[in-house]
Amino acid sequence: MNQTEHLRTYCTTRDAAEMLGISQRTAQLWVESGLLEAWKTKGGHRRISRTSVRRLLDDHHLTRQSKELLAPTQRPTRVLVVESAPISLNLRKRKIDSWNLPLEVITANNVIDALIRIGKETPDLMIIDLLLPGMNGLPWLRSLAESAYHPGMEIIAWSADDTAKSEAHDSLPNRIQTFSKAALDFTLQTVLKRWVERRTTQL
Repeated sequence: MNQTEHLRTYCTTRDAAEMLGISQRTAQLWVESGLLEAWKTKGGHRRISRTSVRRLLDDHHLTRQSKELLAPTQRPTRVLVVESAPISLNLRKRKIDSWNLPLEVITANNVIDALIRIGKETPDLMIIDLLLPGMNGLPWLRSLAESAYHPGMEIIAWSADDTAKSEAHDSLPNRIQTFSKAALDFTLQTVLKRWVERRTTQL
């Protein structure tokens, strides 16, 4: 492959970030999570497949006007809800919306969509099912919480399996709140009200 063909096939992390409207750090994390295909040159420079960039742009309607570039005061406080069942996901969103809290609720029904929403929408809080299909459970959440992917994002994890919830409580970082499904369904409105009050006080 000559130099011209190489440039048409691959691009730098900076180029990919500009095309997707995200930060270079987010682009790097998307590579590490498999959302973007990439390899490294002998000199250690990362090259990203332009095909994988175009696929993200086409499949998820990403634009260069990324919402993540807006300052916190220019956008509403966002809550990302991640559940695999569309009916449950829609019901959860409608219920939270009905409480008339100063929140914008966004949704995702799988791990890849969740990563894209985090990178593009910069949610302030994520509510996620611990047993989401395709997610490597606790290691995935622990890695997300400890990475710089979105350091200000708080996480609430829940599970219908009490054993999984108990294991999560014992092994996840303290800043991740864990609930059984029944407890979350019963207390979520109160939890979100307190979270909004605390966040408002901090701003």
